[in-house]
Amino acid sequence: MTIEIYLDQNKWIDLARSKKDRDKYSSIHNIYLLLHEAVINSDVIVPLSSAHVIELYKVHDPDHRKRIADVMVDLSQGWTIAPSNALAPKEIELQLGKVFGFDVQSSICHLGRGVPFAFGVAEEFSGLLNLTDYQARLVNNALDTPEGLRKQLMSWDETTRFQGITKFQQASLEFSGRVEISRSIGSLYSKTLRKRGYVANLTLALQDTITTILVNNGYTFKDFLDLGKTELMAFFSSVPTLDVEIEITTERNNFWNRRAQPNDMIDIGFLSESVPYTDIVVTEKFWADILHRKYLDQKYNTLIFSDLNKLSDVLIKPS
Repeated sequence: MTIEIYLDQNKWIDLARSKKDRDKYSSIHNIYLLLHEAVINSDVIVPLSSAHVIELYKVHDPDHRKRIADVMVDLSQGWTIAPSNALAPKEIELQLGKVFGFDVQSSICHLGRGVPFAFGVAEEFSGLLNLTDYQARLVNNALDTPEGLRKQLMSWDETTRFQGITKFQQASLEFSGRVEISRSIGSLYSKTLRKRGYVANLTLALQDTITTILVNNGYTFKDFLDLGKTELMAFFSSVPTLDVEIEITTERNNFWNRRAQPNDMIDIGFLSESVPYTDIVVTEKFWADILHRKYLDQKYNTLIFSDLNKLSDVLIKPS
């Protein structure tokens, strides 16, 4: 059985440092060697996500960015994980089918090839570039090579990379500011009510998606709301990516001495897609503690820890 391991961006950085200075980071370099061997033997898949690409684009030093990209190319072998906004609609449809008793034909594929898949645009890729099917195959074949992946991770154009990341960071900063305002208002209410409020906002944001699925199967959005608050909360806890998002976001908001960070949006996004669908997640201690506290590791049967060295327990096979 192939084990899927998701690494937070800072773990990729640690691995890149270990390749540059093996003596200083000898234990981490040993993990790199174990991962490399496991990947080559097809025992392990270490997928990249859109979060990794965005975080890598933030690195302005091209030499440093290349060192990280080289390790990503080496260990990911081009495998990527779908973003939560691509997974959630299919999860919602499956769960609505269970609740309302209609058949659902779609299936969930969380693992794929290439950066377009990581951003949820793999199927629309040829359309975005106005390519014929033949041209799209040629482009996809070229991108799905070590050099093609490396070029995508390094960015095709420095000016475009810088402008894109500047806009993204500004949007993240504005988002974290809005979160702080929401937290200030929420502090007047209980944890239970704050969580219900978050789910209510999420329901509103997903109304069009839910409505379309229900209407196509003979139901309405009102039928969904008529389930009542208890059943609605249970519904969202049964939609994996949304469940993780709700649990870690609302728990994060309970840390009143920690302001919402601009990077939280990325972290919550990649945890929402990796915790339900991969076997091991190595992330920051703050998030690992929250995931354990909410028993999400047990719910999704996922090993979660913050120390990269713990991978040796998994990767070293008993003699």
